[in-house]
Amino acid sequence: MVYALDPSPDFCALIADAAAKFGLAIVPVQGVAEDIEHIGENKFDVAIFNCSLHHCDSPERALGQAFSVLKEGGSLILCSEPTLRPWISKGQWHRLLETQPEKMGHYGGNEHIYYNWQYKRMLKAAGFTKIKKIAPSEMMDALGALEKCLTRRIKGKRAYSELQILERAVYYFIRARLVKAPWSFHALAGVSLVPVHFSCIKPPSDSRA
Repeated sequence: MVYALDPSPDFCALIADAAAKFGLAIVPVQGVAEDIEHIGENKFDVAIFNCSLHHCDSPERALGQAFSVLKEGGSLILCSEPTLRPWISKGQWHRLLETQPEKMGHYGGNEHIYYNWQYKRMLKAAGFTKIKKIAPSEMMDALGALEKCLTRRIKGKRAYSELQILERAVYYFIRARLVKAPWSFHALAGVSLVPVHFSCIKPPSDSRA
């Protein structure tokens, strides 16, 4: 049985319709990740945040709740979260969000962002262990990333200038080469130069004693 959490009643209805149409055992749950303890403790084998933790006003509480509902030895996957680069502060990022919301990918929901080490710190604080960094497969496809950049439009106009596209092209091609080697990927991920997925586990209670 899969539980799909979403704060929107409309999206929950879509999930229910799709589950019924394709005969899938999916239960939509309307709510937020910071308040899921009512679902039941030690219940799930896997919990996945798919580009969603950064929308939580209290990500620490959301991860703590996920820890609670997982079985001992259960896994948590944190994927596709936006990564704050080391050359920009949170204050600068939020100012850009106010002045260029569409270019920043802001479409009306809560928006927060963190450095990779902050995501890892939050996972550790929630009690998770064996935290691993995983390279997103799209980072290895420089041409695909560049194509998305070239085709992106805001109100019918290209989202990025020629100089910005050139900067991104250089970054994508260098990144694609560097992330193929585990040592260089972990070094870049450690200083938040590249985005990562995280996997970790809820350890058995005897190991937490």
